[in-house]
Amino acid sequence: MTTNWHRIDYRGYRTGWIQDPGRAAVQAMVNLLTAEDHQTLSPLGGRGGTRVRLVAGVGAVVIKHYLRGGLIRHLTRATHLTTGKCRGQMEAETLCRVNALGINVPQPVAWASAGGFFCQTWLATREITDHTGLDQLALSGGVTPSQVRAPLADAISRLIRHRILHVDLHPGNVLFQAPGSVFIIDFDRAKEYKRPRSSLLERYAHRWQRAVKKHCLPAWLAEDLFEIVTRKLEESA
Repeated sequence: MTTNWHRIDYRGYRTGWIQDPGRAAVQAMVNLLTAEDHQTLSPLGGRGGTRVRLVAGVGAVVIKHYLRGGLIRHLTRATHLTTGKCRGQMEAETLCRVNALGINVPQPVAWASAGGFFCQTWLATREITDHTGLDQLALSGGVTPSQVRAPLADAISRLIRHRILHVDLHPGNVLFQAPGSVFIIDFDRAKEYKRPRSSLLERYAHRWQRAVKKHCLPAWLAEDLFEIVTRKLEESA
C-alpha cells in the first residue's frame, strides 16, 4: 500500500502528513518536537508512558519519539542510523495498511525526522479516547473474556492471513475500548512474514502466552484465544 504523503520541510525537520496540514499545524508540530522536554516522550506501546498534545488545526495527537533501549542507550538515546525511510514513516505506512484490513490501530497524522544518517524520528497519531490497556483491565477485573476474545481473535487472524508480523504482540500493546473494541498498537519494525502462516501463528501464540505468564496476568487472557484464531484461519482458507 502506497501512501501519498504531503511532505513539508521546516526548520530542519522533514515531515510527512496524511492530509495537507496548513502552515500553522506544521509550525505547532515542530515547536512540540523542539520543546525542551521532548526527550522525555516515551515510546508508544509496551509499558512506556505517552503524552497527548494539542496541535493547532489537527487536534489531540499522541507523539511517539523513537528511543533506544538496551546498552546502546547509554551511548545514544534518540538517534538512529537511517539510509532510507525513517522509522516514523515506516510505522505510519504500516498503520495505514493494517487499518485498511479492518483492524483497529492508531490513526497516523504525520511523521517527522531531523538529522542526516544519524537522525531522530517521531510519529504523531490521533488520540484513542476512553481506552484502557488490556493488561491493566484484566488485572483489575474490568473486562470479561467474552468481551475480549472475539474482537482480539479477529484482529490477530487478519494479521496472520495477510502475513503481517507485529514483533511484540502482547496484552500491553492492546487497548480495550468499551463496549467491545480492541486496538492494536506499536507496529514499530513490523514486517511481512515470509514463512508459512502456521509459523506466524505459533510465533504470536508463544509471545502472547509468555507475556501473560511473565507479568502474572489472568490466565484467561491466553486460554482458548489462539484456538479461536486457528478456527478463524481455517474458516477463511
